[in-house]
Amino acid sequence: EKKGAAMEEGEELKPKALEPRREDAAAGRDWNIQEHGGSFSKYMEAKNEKLRVQFSRKQQQQQKQQEHLRRKEGGEEGSSFRLSRLFEGVCIHVNGYTVPSHQELKDIMAEYGGSFENYFSNTRVTHIICSNLTDAKLKQYSKERNPVPVVHPRWILESIRTGQVLPHSRYILDRIRTSPNQGTLQLHKRTNNTSSASVPSHSHGHSHSPRMKKEKDFVNSFFKNSRLHFIGSWKAKVEAVMSAAGEMKAPQPDKQSKIRQIIHVDIDCFFASVAIKENQALKGKPVAVCHSDYQNGTAEISSANYDARKFGIRAGMFFSKAKELCPDLVQVPYYFDKYQEISLTLYRILLQFSSCVQPVSIDEAFLDVSGLGDSLSICQNIRRRFNKETGISVSTGASHNMLLARMATKEAKPDGKFFIPHDKVNDIMQDLPVKEIPGVGYKLTRRLKEMNIHKCSDVWSHSKEKLQQAFGNRTGELIWEYAHGKDDRSVKSETKRQSVGAEVNWGIRFTSNQDAIDTLQSLSAEVERRLRQINTRGRSVTLKIKQRKPDAPPPQKYLGHGWCDNLSKSVTLASSTDDKKRIAEEAVRMLLAMQIDPSEIRGIGIQITKLDEVGMARDEPKVPAPMRTLAMPVNPK
Repeated sequence: EKKGAAMEEGEELKPKALEPRREDAAAGRDWNIQEHGGSFSKYMEAKNEKLRVQFSRKQQQQQKQQEHLRRKEGGEEGSSFRLSRLFEGVCIHVNGYTVPSHQELKDIMAEYGGSFENYFSNTRVTHIICSNLTDAKLKQYSKERNPVPVVHPRWILESIRTGQVLPHSRYILDRIRTSPNQGTLQLHKRTNNTSSASVPSHSHGHSHSPRMKKEKDFVNSFFKNSRLHFIGSWKAKVEAVMSAAGEMKAPQPDKQSKIRQIIHVDIDCFFASVAIKENQALKGKPVAVCHSDYQNGTAEISSANYDARKFGIRAGMFFSKAKELCPDLVQVPYYFDKYQEISLTLYRILLQFSSCVQPVSIDEAFLDVSGLGDSLSICQNIRRRFNKETGISVSTGASHNMLLARMATKEAKPDGKFFIPHDKVNDIMQDLPVKEIPGVGYKLTRRLKEMNIHKCSDVWSHSKEKLQQAFGNRTGELIWEYAHGKDDRSVKSETKRQSVGAEVNWGIRFTSNQDAIDTLQSLSAEVERRLRQINTRGRSVTLKIKQRKPDAPPPQKYLGHGWCDNLSKSVTLASSTDDKKRIAEEAVRMLLAMQIDPSEIRGIGIQITKLDEVGMARDEPKVPAPMRTLAMPVNPK
C-alpha cells in the first residue's frame, strides 16, 4: 500500500512494530519483536526492552568516562569507584513531577550504577520516586499486596551525599506514612462511573474532616471545618445585627458636617486572642492558630499573637516553617462559635456610637462619627467597652477619611488608639510603601517600581496626568490621591448583596464525572441554605472551576489546588430560584458541556447572581439569556 493512504473501513489501528537498528543487532541485543500481531502487550515488552538497552548503553558510557578519569588521575579503585556503583541493585520508577526532574534522576541512576524503568513494573522496580501522590494512585497503592516503597527524591540525594544507600523508611511519602494529627478529607467512594446529566438523590460512602470526625459528606465536612468559609459567611449574621440599628436608636452622624470624623476598628490578633482567652495559661507564650501541629505538614497559620510575630511568624505561613523559627510555638485550634459571639458583640457596641457602621470583616469595621463628639474619646470608649465585655483588646484609629483612619489603626496597634490630624498627613504617608495603597496589587506594584516609584513620597514627584497616562484615568487618579492621603469614600452601612455562592478549593481530587456531580449536588444544597437564610432568590447560575495547569508542580499545601486556570460558565434562568434541585441541574449541565477531565479539577463552586428578595422575586417567565462561557487563565504566582 502507498504510504499515507487512507485506512479501509473497519481496519484496526495496530501498534507499529519496532525496527531493529544495525548496532543493536551487532551487539546481540534482541530487544526487537518483529511480528507482534497487533498485540499491545508484546509491543510494550519490545518498547521497554529497547529503553533498557538505551539506558544500559548510556550507563556503560558514563562508567567508561569515570574509569578513564580515574586512570588519568592515577587513582586507585577506591571510594570513587565504590560511589559509581552506589545504587547497584536499586531500580527506580519516577511518578509525576519531582525535584530533581525525571531526566535528572535517570542520569543519576546511570551514573551511580542503578537501574531505571520508564514504565512501572512490580517485578523490576524496587522504589517509586514521587513528591506527591494523587488520591487515585493512593487508593491503587493501598490495594497492593506487596507494595513497592514510595519514597521522596531526598532519599537519593542524601544517599549520594553520605556515600551510602540510606534506609528508605525515613523517606516514605507522608501520604502513605501514618501521620499524627494529619487527617484528610476523603472523597466519597463510588460504586460506578457515569457522565449522565442526571443528579443522584444521595451520595455513597463517608468522609473524614480535618479534625478526624466522621461527617455525612465531603462538602459538609469542608464547610464545618473551613476557616475561610466561616469568615465568608459571617456577613449574613452581621446584617441581622445591622438591620436592628433603627430599633436601637443609634446616633445619626452629621453627613453635611464640614469636618468628617471616621473611625477604624480592628480586634488585635483576633483568632489567637480568643484562644488565649479560653486558656489563660497561654498568656505570654507564642501562639499560632491552625488546624494541625504536625511539624512536617503544610497546615497554614491563620493568626499569631505578638509574642509569635517577634520571631517573624505571620498569617499564611506553614506551621512547619513557623516551628523552625520558634521551637516553643504553641498551636491552638479554631473556636468558631466564640469568634461569632465576640464579633457580634463588637458590632452591637459600635452601633451604640453611630448608626453608620460599615463591616469590613469579622473583626474589622469603619464608622462615621461626624458631629457626634471627639473621635479620640469615642475610640477610647469603644476600646474600654469591648475589653470589659469580652476580655480582648481592640485597636482604633481616627482621622478625616477612611484611608487615614486605617493608617491610624496601624499606628495604634497593639491595644491602643491613634489620631491623624490634617497637618500630620505627609509625615504618615511619605514612607508608606505603594503596595500598601488600597487597590495596588502585585502587578501594579511591579509597574510602579519600573517607574522608580517605591514609596508614596515617590509618587509626589509625578503629576496626576502622568499616572493617568500610565495606568488609566481612574487607577492613575486613585494612586495619586491615596499617595497624598486623600480619600473621598463614604462609610456605607448598607450595601446590597450582589451574589450568593459556595465553593471548595481544597481536597478536590476527582476520579470520575460522578465525583464532580455529587459534589455539585452538595454545593447546591449549601447555596439553597444560604439563599433562604437571607430570604433571597437569583436568576443567574454560574459554575466556577479551577482546572490544574498543564505540567503544574505538586501544590505546596497538602491537597491544595496549586497552579490552576480559573474557568466559569453561566446561564440565566427564566425565573428566580432558590431550589437546590434546579441549581444542581443547571450546574451539572454546564459541567458536562465544558468537557473537562474530572481528574484535572482542583476547585469547584456555584455562584448565584441577579438576586431578588423573595417578596419581590420576579417569577414571571422571561426569555432566558444565552449561556456565556468565560475562560480566564490566571497567573500561577
